[in-house]
Amino acid sequence: MNANGQLLLDSLSLGHSSSVDNDNNPMAGDNGNTSCHLVYTSSKSKIYRFRHDRGIKVASAITQLEDSKQQEYMHDIMKHEQRISEHLPPSVPKRRVIKLENFQGCHAFHFEWVTGLTLEEWLRNHNNHEMVPQNQSNQAQLETTKQKLRVAVAITKTLKEYHDAGVAHKKISLSNIILEETTTATTYSCLATLIDLSRSVILGKINTDKNSHSADYDAKRLDLESLGYVFQQLFEVGSSSGEEDDRECCGGPKMNSGGRNVKRGKSSSQHQRAIEGLPLYLSSLISALFVNRNLNYGTVETYANVNAVLSDLRIALDKYETYFRPAFDRGSSSQNTLPILDAFYGRQSEMTVLTNSFHSVMNLGQPSITVISGHAGMGKTKLIDQIQKHVEIEEDLHDKQQHSFRRRRGYMIRGKFESTNNGSRSDWVLFQALDSFFGRFVEDTSSGDEIDSKAQMLRDKIEHTVGFGLGDLIQSIPNLGKLVGNVHKPRDLSTASQQQLLHRWKFLLCKLVGCISNIYPIVFVFDDLQWADEAMRNVIQTIVTDPDVTYCLYLVAFRDNDAMSKGTVTNMLDTVRSQGVKMFTINLTPFEIESTNALISESMSLPPSLSQPLASLVHRKTAGSPNYVVNFLWSLNREGIIRFNLATRRWEYRIEAIRRKEVPKEIVEYMMMQMTSLPPSYRLVLKLASCLGHSFDHSTFIKARIKQGVDLEAILPFVCEVGYIQEVSPNKFIWAHDQIQQAAYNLIPESLKESFHILIGSHLLLNTPENEMNTSVFSIVGQMNKGIRLIQTTSQQYEVARLNFFAGDLALRTSSFDSASNYFLNGIKLLPDECWGHEYDMAMKLHEAAQEALFVMGDFSMLSNLCEVVFTNARTFLDKLNSYHNLVRYLVSSGQMEKAISTCMSVLDELGETVGEITNFSFMREFAIVRELLQNRTDTEILGLPSMTDQSKLATMEFLQHMISSANHTNPQLLAIVVFRVVKMTLEHGLCDASSVCFACYGTFLMSNVASEDLEGSYRYSKLAIKLLDQLGAHRFSARVILVVYGYNNIYKEPLQGNMDKLLDGYNAACVNGDMEYAYWNIQAFSWIALYSGQDLGKLQHDLRTYAKRAIQCKQVMVAYAIVPCLSIALEFTGDASKEDIYNTFFNATEDALLQQLQCKHAYAACVLMWSSKKYCCIFKGDMAGAVQMYRNGSKVSSGKAQRIRSMAHLTNVFADGLIALYMAREHGRDEHQWILIAEGMIETMKKWTCSGSKWNFENKLYLLEAEYFFLMGDDKSALEKYCASIAAAKSHRFIHEEALANFHLANYHIYKGRNSDALAKFSQARNCYEQWGAWNFVNRMKDAIISSSCEQSPDLPM
Repeated sequence: MNANGQLLLDSLSLGHSSSVDNDNNPMAGDNGNTSCHLVYTSSKSKIYRFRHDRGIKVASAITQLEDSKQQEYMHDIMKHEQRISEHLPPSVPKRRVIKLENFQGCHAFHFEWVTGLTLEEWLRNHNNHEMVPQNQSNQAQLETTKQKLRVAVAITKTLKEYHDAGVAHKKISLSNIILEETTTATTYSCLATLIDLSRSVILGKINTDKNSHSADYDAKRLDLESLGYVFQQLFEVGSSSGEEDDRECCGGPKMNSGGRNVKRGKSSSQHQRAIEGLPLYLSSLISALFVNRNLNYGTVETYANVNAVLSDLRIALDKYETYFRPAFDRGSSSQNTLPILDAFYGRQSEMTVLTNSFHSVMNLGQPSITVISGHAGMGKTKLIDQIQKHVEIEEDLHDKQQHSFRRRRGYMIRGKFESTNNGSRSDWVLFQALDSFFGRFVEDTSSGDEIDSKAQMLRDKIEHTVGFGLGDLIQSIPNLGKLVGNVHKPRDLSTASQQQLLHRWKFLLCKLVGCISNIYPIVFVFDDLQWADEAMRNVIQTIVTDPDVTYCLYLVAFRDNDAMSKGTVTNMLDTVRSQGVKMFTINLTPFEIESTNALISESMSLPPSLSQPLASLVHRKTAGSPNYVVNFLWSLNREGIIRFNLATRRWEYRIEAIRRKEVPKEIVEYMMMQMTSLPPSYRLVLKLASCLGHSFDHSTFIKARIKQGVDLEAILPFVCEVGYIQEVSPNKFIWAHDQIQQAAYNLIPESLKESFHILIGSHLLLNTPENEMNTSVFSIVGQMNKGIRLIQTTSQQYEVARLNFFAGDLALRTSSFDSASNYFLNGIKLLPDECWGHEYDMAMKLHEAAQEALFVMGDFSMLSNLCEVVFTNARTFLDKLNSYHNLVRYLVSSGQMEKAISTCMSVLDELGETVGEITNFSFMREFAIVRELLQNRTDTEILGLPSMTDQSKLATMEFLQHMISSANHTNPQLLAIVVFRVVKMTLEHGLCDASSVCFACYGTFLMSNVASEDLEGSYRYSKLAIKLLDQLGAHRFSARVILVVYGYNNIYKEPLQGNMDKLLDGYNAACVNGDMEYAYWNIQAFSWIALYSGQDLGKLQHDLRTYAKRAIQCKQVMVAYAIVPCLSIALEFTGDASKEDIYNTFFNATEDALLQQLQCKHAYAACVLMWSSKKYCCIFKGDMAGAVQMYRNGSKVSSGKAQRIRSMAHLTNVFADGLIALYMAREHGRDEHQWILIAEGMIETMKKWTCSGSKWNFENKLYLLEAEYFFLMGDDKSALEKYCASIAAAKSHRFIHEEALANFHLANYHIYKGRNSDALAKFSQARNCYEQWGAWNFVNRMKDAIISSSCEQSPDLPM
């Protein structure tokens, strides 16, 4: 083709946008009268542009060549372009040829006009706009690169459509691409049209011989390379189109007469310079568009088709920030270190579950738990890392004065458990997690010495809620002191048992977490829970199910590839779920191939199509285990199989070398293979660090160095560079993953592991100053206990035994009972056979301390064995007492009451306090003795008694206290005798802590029938017990004294409502002291008094549910049996009973089934409570037949079996039974006289209580019983008088429920008498009272009664 022919074709590509004139053009249309405009002219050709009468913009090119051969050649070119244009589907962006024709001896070429700019023009415009100052250009360059990516996508999309239609363009250049942009305020779109189809070919028709497939490939390959040259110029910042100045009018590459390229692109050095300044992703993509023929390194993937190019460009736009990160380009890549991104892959659905769980907690204020399980290396911790970013993101907020500030959305509290291989303490994890939280929290919320308002709220709430235990908490959580101040001192808990200490810590931790969650939403993480010991899982279970915790999402992560550990965790989770905690589950499985490819692609900034072969191979060799994938890639990089090529500006890899690489199935084995290739000094660092735990500090590492002449401290940073260990702070190191730690630990030969640990422990001991032993002893002992079998000499055995005792004692102080028991048992294991002769004190201390810890852990078999060892080897009986004490506690806890009593009696015999046979005679004799001793004693004299100092007598008092706990459940007469003995010993030998409890219990006994219900005497000794409690400071017995005084004794003398706060004080005091048994007996007494004194049912229902849950959490099931009936009544009264079977909710049994179980267990007191509650409920419902049945059920159980202490239930039973008896008497049956006698007895009892006891509590009840009695006797005047008196007294004394009941009974009486209008008024008053009480079930019944009364009909209500 000559210059004129080239000129014509080039002219056709002009993209001018000038308007069309209305000049006539006789050539353009058949009628010779169509508007057109001359847009280009030369001596060789003219181009006209006009609008067709069908609205299409058309251009016509007319050649003016004199040479006939040139004319004919041009005709062939035009004909070819027309054929290609017609072959392409209409939807493909192209310059469509309309027709060819002869015009006045010249060839005319008619085509559809393409609107827009050539890419060459577009680049020239944009490059001129890019010239901005360097410090202002980042954002501009970002937007320009994104826009160029969109242009690249548009060009590639059009080329894809050509190839899909079976056409190769073969002449792609800046001037042969027309861009049409559409921009709005929110969107940008670009359409690319390829013009000049003069060299285009239809694929499959290039050749007809056997090489046609190869020719098709070459044609497509040429398009991809041309696309690469176009992208080089498109993305090269500041480039211009000056390289094509030789083209006469926007042509393509310069061609010779044969239509071949004279020059294509640049030399290899020019190509390298062209991509050198590009981001890695683009340089990788562009270089992969060329066939590299001069490679001397492995395999470099190139694009085989345009589809992959288009996909990778679109991904680049979608993940621009990931693939175009600026810090990577000249950083780690230049050092040939593969930068595996700390990003998140393949867990989007799991992440959605987590974020939804967190938002649910934030919106509802109800805690939930999400369980994340999976094999090791599946990314459980990585998933938790992602939710931490979401939770702890800072938000822009404004205060009331519209001052802006930033605050975290919530906080993450992370606890990670470790394998016990390195001697780690799982029971310290929670304290470390909370300490880390408070450290970050104070740092976030403090400005100088000030903290922000919300932090002040948290501080105030913590001080108010757990102020009594702050001193102890700060000891274990030092950073808490930075928030609340370090002025709080620990309490003296020397007299508390270890089990009480455990319960106390549970209580304090629950309160603390509850305070945090009420102010800030939190996510509490328990990672690798399979390594937590039983005691710690129990603590976690208590926290997770605690009702005080509100805005908290619990995350539990554990490995499920070990059946035993999986079983222990799932059992705990089943228990949590059964207590009503909302739970979600996530099971992590290996990566899908797409996720592996995404990780490799984004880490290498390599387009996904190019990384796919590597990803497929890596995925197959690692089975998609995320941790294995990452470490396998790192090892390939270290070996040089994956490296960065400076020439091509991309990461490259040797696929065949990877394919030939043999790798084990498990990552631990693979990491061991990698570690063995390291220098010996590096391996020594790894071995040493693996023994120090998942995390370790620099100082411990230095103290533990086990080889002289090797500077391990200097090698540690280089080991960190390898990636196995991470330095998280100047003095803190952490393993990248516990599987890597395990691999390093496995480098130590099995036969040498024990000696290795002994060596580390010895070096730690030698290099630790005395003043650091409190913090270092756990590491020292943990190492030595791993090699305990190798400690042979007697002196070493005693030394390590003493260290174990020291560590166990420290662990006990923070209630770390599992660790403590292990330390003590290891100490015992080290003791030689002759220890009882040579180191008696040491042996005794270890055995007794181990018993204490084992009792809390519930290992009663080992505890019993250790007790027998002490009984055999103790030198004196007094030396055996602590072991007997632990044995009896074990027997009581395991329900062996008779055996516990028998053991106590044997001990008391040895101590000279024989109880003897329990008979009525002995009972009365003991009562007479103590009554005589007290007869002339004033309270002042008793309070002035000296303290008991005789150790034998103090021991006697302890075992008498044990008998009180045991006899309370089995033998009421023995219980009374023991109380008498304690009072007698107090008067004869002086005061001790137990004295306050026994004077309170003596007061309870005085209310019995045997003592003729001496209410005054009972009240006197109750007040004396409180005074003794304060005087003696007997905190461990405070809950017991409060329970007996305010739950049993004072309810007959003081207003019921005044006792409730005291009982809550008793509950809190017991929780603080860890006495959970009596904590919940206080709650049980509070619950019944609250119900029977008419407290708001809505609030009471919520509180009772909370108390019942807590009781079950603390394994106080007997108390729960007493609380749930109370809750059942509240639900019945509020009308919510139909919504759930409350007994099934708490006990997985119906009410009837539970009663049968309790009767089989001879738990008669619990049965009577359930029958009493149903009886009470029936009376208020008006179901007197049901009330009678409950009365008869209770009467079948003798009072000796069912009722040991006259509690609130006895008080209400007298009232209820009197109403039942009067109702049955009005039925005039054969047993009418018997019922009248019962009723009269109840009235007499109520009169006595009213006169001698509390008029406030009993007056209204007495009046109602008397009113019903006069109703029976037909004394209308007296009945009305007593009904009204009962209503008035109930109202005055704030018994709203009994005011309603009296109104209801009076209304029924009016109905009976035919006074419907009077009845209507009383039904209305009853309804108002029930509304105030919250008894909506009865409100509706009163409405029905009112309607019936207003219609002068007798309502169907019991009388």
